[in-house]
Amino acid sequence: EGTSKKGAKFGETLAKGFDVVGEAVGVISTGLVALGTAGINYNAQMEQYQTSFEVMLGNEEAAIALTEKLKQKAASTPFEMTDLANVTQLLLNYGITSDEVVDKMGMLGDISQGSADKLNRVASAYGQMSSLGKVQLEDIKQMIEAGFNPLQEISERTGESMESLYDRISKGTLSVDEITASMEASTSEGGKYFQSMEKQSLTFNGLMSTLKDTAMSTLGNITSGLSDIATSSILPKIIDYVTRLSTAFDEGGFEGLFSEFGTVLGDVFAQIS
Repeated sequence: EGTSKKGAKFGETLAKGFDVVGEAVGVISTGLVALGTAGINYNAQMEQYQTSFEVMLGNEEAAIALTEKLKQKAASTPFEMTDLANVTQLLLNYGITSDEVVDKMGMLGDISQGSADKLNRVASAYGQMSSLGKVQLEDIKQMIEAGFNPLQEISERTGESMESLYDRISKGTLSVDEITASMEASTSEGGKYFQSMEKQSLTFNGLMSTLKDTAMSTLGNITSGLSDIATSSILPKIIDYVTRLSTAFDEGGFEGLFSEFGTVLGDVFAQIS
């Protein structure tokens, strides 16, 4: 009797042990699936950006190079890839060339001090004046509201009064090059915003942003093979199967649908084997 009780107790303990192991395996499996899905989604987003840049630049190699540069910048600054890609698209639409856009992005990023909202607003104002070839008061106000006053920098550097600068804006004689020069001076050594992004990247939020971009880029690299297979083989096959089933139903109703489903199922098993 004692032996049977010990055996039963051992069985219960063993069963609990298997349950714990099973739960652990389930948690690990779920985590791996989530990581894999995140990596594939990241690759899909990068492909979307790259395709968009290719359309805008008219050159696949230039689009690939630009996407890689933005990924590197996202991994070393407080900005996430989404922020940089969206602003890059904005600047390209305003006529900033692909050769200039990354340098402009660095300058605008320093001025924005790691804030994605400020980056978008300053970039939008700068893009508008660059596109028009003319400095307008509304664009200057937008920059000032985002935390950067180019007129103050020009005044301090050249000695020209603020009154004179505003007067030149109203007359249309203040050039975009002068605004660009003020931005370059502000972000160069000795300027107010020199290495602002680098400093912000060392804050908690900056480090978290860098960690996120680095982790997502790593996941993207790990799952790149899965993304390529899904794009080239799996998804086209699934689309073909769904199309065939839809056509079969339209032409033969449920009878045609069930018949075609059997054929599709056979194709699936053949692909698996």
